[in-house]
Amino acid sequence: MARYESCTGVSLTAGEALAIGRVVGLDASGTAIYPLDPANGYVGVTAEAAASGDVVSVNVGGGIVMIEAAGAFTAGDELVAGTDGRVDDTAVAVGDFVVGFALEDAAAAGDIVSVLLNINEKGAI
Repeated sequence: MARYESCTGVSLTAGEALAIGRVVGLDASGTAIYPLDPANGYVGVTAEAAASGDVVSVNVGGGIVMIEAAGAFTAGDELVAGTDGRVDDTAVAVGDFVVGFALEDAAAAGDIVSVLLNINEKGAI
């Protein structure tokens, strides 16, 4: 069951067109862009769509957010973002930044799922 719980938010300038429910990072000028690599880190999840140059609200603090899936995964999986900001459980490696944990299953790319937002770098066990 999809759900949303308020998170801490910030307003950033979009460095490219951004869709709602996608993970973003920052480019060298401090604008919000889709992440280029899971090892580069993330800032948060877009709370709205925005055109390049517009101000976009981004959820950055812990809480439950709705994010678009890049593929199928199971509730409880650690999730990373792809270059389009959608999340998947594929190849979560030491040094990658994890977006959070799936709170429900995603059956296919395009599913909108609730995720416990907990951005952190995966360390060695």
